[in-house]
Parts: sequence; structure tokens; C-alpha cells
Amino acid sequence: MKTEVKHFIAGGILMFLSTLFIPQGISDFAGAAARGAAVPPGSGVLLAIGAVLILAAIALFARGQVLRHRARVRGAGQRED
Repeated sequence: MKTEVKHFIAGGILMFLSTLFIPQGISDFAGAAARGAAVPPGSGVLLAIGAVLILAAIALFARGQVLRHRARVRGAGQRED
């Protein structure tokens, strides 16, 4: 399997994993705002973990795209012989 494909797959997995953290954190904040109560202490951590996972996924997608572009440029340069 090509390296760029591995980057795209890993990025997709990280995006999926972020959906386990972000909605719960947002729900905790929204519930606290609706009740007028204090925000549960773990909500910020959930949002931070989700944000880090999304940033890592974006970085992997970008890296996969750069590797794919380099391979295409290298391949095009070799065909001109």
C-alpha cells in the first residue's frame, strides 16, 4: 500500500475517533448553559482531545496530499524521456 494512502486512512480514523469526544463535550457545555449550572470538569478535556485529533487528522490528510503530489510530479518528469 502506498504511503499517501496510509496517511489518508489514518487521517480518516482520527476524524472518526474525534466524533467520540467532541459531541460529548459540546453536550456537556450546552446542558450546563440550559440548566444554568456549572460546566462539568471533564468537558474541556473532551473538547481538547477532540480538537487535537482533528488537527492531527488534518495534518495527515495534508501530508498524504503532498506525498501524492510529489509522486505525480516525479512520475511526470520520468515520462518525458
